Amino acid sequence: MEVLTIIVTALAFAGGEAAKTVVSESVKDAYRGVKAFLSGKYPQIDLTPVERVPQSKPRQDVLIEDLTNSGAAGDPEFSPLAKRLVDAVAAEMRKTGPQTGVQLREFEAASLRINDVIASGTGVVAKRTKIAGHAEITGIRAGVTEDQNLKKS
Repeated sequence: MEVLTIIVTALAFAGGEAAKTVVSESVKDAYRGVKAFLSGKYPQIDLTPVERVPQSKPRQDVLIEDLTNSGAAGDPEFSPLAKRLVDAVAAEMRKTGPQTGVQLREFEAASLRINDVIASGTGVVAKRTKIAGHAEITGIRAGVTEDQNLKKS
């Protein structure tokens, strides 16, 4: 996984979860630091769409494009802030123990597509699930954490 994708995944997690009390202060602080930096130096980058729907891959892809096109991704001031956020999110994920990426219970659908899931525990669990047509599950990385993927990039 590309480093920028990991950063955006951490931004999505922190931005989507920041208002909840279950997220540690270190994640909230790191997210606020990145957000303040971007809004001050790169005001054209809008984190709001990813904050609203953090699991949306298309919105994350647009954010990656915006970070790249604006020059923020290559800004030497951005790197330590992004690393602090990724590290805080990775620590948060380790604290919570094994996590399942996707859980479907008593789920019925005409078709199903699941892709690009990273889980520290089980990737996908489906119980009492009926899918009438095509089912596609790809890009599942189970038993790994974001920081393991960061080391490979």
